Amino acid sequence: MIIIAIIIAIGAVAVVAMTIAQSAPYVSLGQVSPNITDTVARIDIPVTIGNRGYLAFTDISARLSLKDSNGTTLVEGSGGPLTIPAGSTSTFVITITIDTAQITPELLQGLMTNSQNLTVNASLGGAIPPMVSLAASASGNFYWGAPFKSLQMGSPTFSTYNSTHLLITTPVSFDNDSPYFSISGPGSIRVVDANGQQVGSGTININAPSNTHFQGNLNIYFTIPTTLTESLLFNDSTLNYDAIVELPSFGMGGFSFSNPVSFDWNAPLNGFALGTPSISYYNSTHFKVSSLISFENHSPFISIDATVQATVYNTTSGSQVGAGSLTIHAPSGTTFSQNLIGYVELPTQYLDTLLFNDATLNYRADFGGTIQGYSFSMSKDLQVSWGAPVKDLTTGTLQAAAYNATHASVTLPFSFIDNSAFLSVQGTLTSTILLTNGAEVGTGDSYTLNVSPGATLSDDLTGYIKIEAVGQTSYILQLNFQTSYGSIIKEVTLHA
Repeated sequence: MIIIAIIIAIGAVAVVAMTIAQSAPYVSLGQVSPNITDTVARIDIPVTIGNRGYLAFTDISARLSLKDSNGTTLVEGSGGPLTIPAGSTSTFVITITIDTAQITPELLQGLMTNSQNLTVNASLGGAIPPMVSLAASASGNFYWGAPFKSLQMGSPTFSTYNSTHLLITTPVSFDNDSPYFSISGPGSIRVVDANGQQVGSGTININAPSNTHFQGNLNIYFTIPTTLTESLLFNDSTLNYDAIVELPSFGMGGFSFSNPVSFDWNAPLNGFALGTPSISYYNSTHFKVSSLISFENHSPFISIDATVQATVYNTTSGSQVGAGSLTIHAPSGTTFSQNLIGYVELPTQYLDTLLFNDATLNYRADFGGTIQGYSFSMSKDLQVSWGAPVKDLTTGTLQAAAYNATHASVTLPFSFIDNSAFLSVQGTLTSTILLTNGAEVGTGDSYTLNVSPGATLSDDLTGYIKIEAVGQTSYILQLNFQTSYGSIIKEVTLHA
């Protein structure tokens, strides 16, 4: 009897095992159905579970995951519990939700711009009461057509919009490869500099039905600084910015991304050069300075019709000593070359030195003006070679001769070179003869000066000296140069 019981038990276990084996569930996935509102994509995935056995399934639950083509999990979801009677099939829909606000920008950009097969994985868990657990799995592909496939921004073109902005027109194109969604609405762009300051903005209107190609223009209004910096004014360069683009989506909110952008800036005063100044006489208080200004207008949208004002300052004292102006007409793509004329005060406060000595006069010229509403300013160092009007002044030996009972007449050879490029030495020269102790003992006749720039004067001064002072070995001669630009006294030592 025991043997028979064992045989019956073994047979029962075998029957149960066969029943369980025949009861293994099968799983299949139906047609995926996306539904998108606000920033949330709800994807309905039908899951069909079949029970081919003789025992009911209880507490059946399903877990789903959605992965992109790189195997990155986008979202996971679950459904259940369910009971599936013996020999029946049940289909239920599991909804998984993708919140685009929670997806990383890189992953979202990949979904928006790259068409790909998304993988759906399903796994089942449940039980055959009272003692057996069940498991099954299935997978399938879901084609995702990117709504902004092959998104491209073309080469920008530039034009003047108004006195404060440039219009930058950039072609935009893409393919709406999605079989589910149309794209319609305004897009926008913000352009920011390295400091995060907005320097431009623009819009584009998009209408791209499902499975169509779109091409349009993004118009960006770029703010030109009210004061052009020297780098923008005088140097061609590449300007680098960040563009923050937001494109309309399909109920999922805006699709935004940032991208570095750059464009070539062509300077309106490229290669600006201030030539070596030439100077000439103007009047008794000022000399005339002429300096060649040259540059190339590389800008494709700025045509220069402006008056440049120049203010001249003494580098040492910082005081204003002159001014000038130049009218500039330089259309786009042209070369400009013309003399700027200015008038600078004669440095009379230093005439006691400059009348007799060559020197380099150092000035700073500040330029300013307005080009098509854009104000600009710049500074240039200006050096003027000063030639002494009375250079290399020399005197010969004092010669005395009898004149009357109290005075002797004297003759003194003298010479100098007018080394100035523009100042004539015109006026009178008077003199006083002193002993080395400072006592006045004689005077010179007034001498008329009329020496042209570059000329040499060599002549005699005449005058009278007291009889008792004759016979000294040396004297001090005070020469008083009286000119239209100042009166200067020069002392020289004479030998008799």
